[in-house]
Amino acid sequence: VSRGLGDVYKRQTLEKNKDSSMESQMFMLTTSILGLQSSTAGSVTYAFGLQKVILPDSVAARGIGAHAFENCFNLTTVRLPKGLKEIKEYTFSGCGKKFADNQKADDFYGLRTAVIPDTVTSIGKNAFSKCYNLVLTDEKGMGSTFGLSVQTIGDYAFDNCVSLEEIIFPSSLTTIGNNAVSYTHLTLPTT
Repeated sequence: VSRGLGDVYKRQTLEKNKDSSMESQMFMLTTSILGLQSSTAGSVTYAFGLQKVILPDSVAARGIGAHAFENCFNLTTVRLPKGLKEIKEYTFSGCGKKFADNQKADDFYGLRTAVIPDTVTSIGKNAFSKCYNLVLTDEKGMGSTFGLSVQTIGDYAFDNCVSLEEIIFPSSLTTIGNNAVSYTHLTLPTT
């Protein structure tokens, strides 16, 4: 596995700032978003306390890296930048936890709200898979929408998003991948 400048700096930052977890988390967040990491070890998976992410619109030009927030199961709210074109594969995959209790129904927590801007045209495979608690909203906090420009939804994009009860698909949508909404309360129309 090759190591890039981002990996070296991240390791040094973590070693120097063991008591300053917020600073370390912010660095990892920055390296993940900008795609500076070259290892396959993931990115913000070490930021266990990360709960809310509001990405500045300046991030849209470079995009958010694949796997950027994978397994950040304490994450509850995400606002993606205006102008973002693509949500890459596994970006928010695993941002949820499920507790099974034999005495009662399952209990879910994790990513609850994701605001997808109207500029997004593609949602990659497994982008939100295993976000058990996810509910999609528009910028006003209403509806169950992807935005107006989504053309492609990848395989398993919303797999195991069991809290999704409604999605309003835009007329721009041309492709829905295999099992895109499997293990949810949704049923796709057959043609």
